[in-house]
Amino acid sequence: MQIDYASLLRSVPTTKQAVIQQLKNQLPPKWCAAYDQMTQWRNNIVQVTLGTYEYLFDLASEAPNSKVEDRLVVVYGMSSSNLGPRDASRMKGWMGSHFKDRHGRPMDKGHAMSHRSGGGLDINLFPQRPQVNRGFGNCEHDLRFRAMEKETLKPPGTFCFMRFIYRSSTWFPAKIEYGLVRVDGSLCVEEFDN
Repeated sequence: MQIDYASLLRSVPTTKQAVIQQLKNQLPPKWCAAYDQMTQWRNNIVQVTLGTYEYLFDLASEAPNSKVEDRLVVVYGMSSSNLGPRDASRMKGWMGSHFKDRHGRPMDKGHAMSHRSGGGLDINLFPQRPQVNRGFGNCEHDLRFRAMEKETLKPPGTFCFMRFIYRSSTWFPAKIEYGLVRVDGSLCVEEFDN
């Protein structure tokens, strides 16, 4: 299900704070409704706060008769600045040193919110196409993902979100929707194949 982000902001003053407040109030139920339409089984969406981000996570393994793998629905919040090193050994230990999608393609351990913008590990990690995650894709669109990540750092305190679009019951998203509110209060949302 597509979300009409522009319609959410039609009657909102164009100040950055008004836009952010409207999105924080209106989006979580819309994201959950969109996720419900994507899945054919009962969902068990829980909300977890880590740092400056809110995570809506389908803890499907706790729902009776669920055939969906536990997976991230959306993460949203305000970027922060993290200049510390990554916990490389913990990342390597999570799901082994390499893993592949169901078609045998190698996948990265992507961060929903980048390490530099305050994103952590565990719930914040998901299988991501290397071309998008590392920004070395053959098309300009793949490079836009990294540019948006960098934009969340200028300045820290940028409202941003990542919504996951699934086409199966696995935890591998088919698409990633990335959004952020720019310094001028405008909303930028792009969708990336995964």
